[in-house]
Amino acid sequence: MTAIDQTGRQLALARSGADGRYAVRPFAAGALGADGADALVLIASAPGHQPEATTVPLRPGAGPAAVDLLLGGSTGIHGTVLGSGGLPVAGALVVVTDQAGEVVASGLTSAEGGYGFERLAPGGYTLAFTAEGHQPVAVPVDAGAGGPVRQDLTLPQAAAIRGVVRDPAGRPLAHAKVSLLDAGGSVVRNHLTGEDGAYAFDGLAGSEFTLVATGYPPASTAVSLQGGGRDGVDLALAHGAD
Repeated sequence: MTAIDQTGRQLALARSGADGRYAVRPFAAGALGADGADALVLIASAPGHQPEATTVPLRPGAGPAAVDLLLGGSTGIHGTVLGSGGLPVAGALVVVTDQAGEVVASGLTSAEGGYGFERLAPGGYTLAFTAEGHQPVAVPVDAGAGGPVRQDLTLPQAAAIRGVVRDPAGRPLAHAKVSLLDAGGSVVRNHLTGEDGAYAFDGLAGSEFTLVATGYPPASTAVSLQGGGRDGVDLALAHGAD
């Protein structure tokens, strides 16, 4: 139990007994305001519980104030983040949001892929995991008051499509526009080829795409991704017939 004044200055410190009872002893001279009325903030904290604070009004000669506090239980969430190959993912961002969508905690995974959040109020949460080269994942977690909850996760590898745009003679085409369309036909990204005719779309979430290359009469091809992605998806452009 900690008593502070309204400026944050500590006035007293006490511990509760085995029966939960406590007593905050008399304060130092000058703790009460000059007008004879004042208030303090009483803070209660204990391992494994959510802290609680309350304002207690004080008046000289009024006698001890009886203040009961109820500390709710706390819990935690911890686990390990692995990649699709079973290796730990270091530096993955883990964000914890409550049922109202408010961010209550966040952190990065360790070199071993581990993460942990303590002193959470019991309840339902959503954990969002993001890492470079992997697809983002969000999972619901029910964290009860019985103790820390373990939530391990495997992040799927982000898909990629790479290739070269060439003319009918097989030479790379510079400045060709390559568009990536999703299964619904919406443009996901665009890429303008360099002198080597190469293009690349990394960090893709999904499995069915269509590539459209323009600059000459357009050419398109359907691409189905299973696993990590596809390399060598080349496109050929040619002049149209007169």
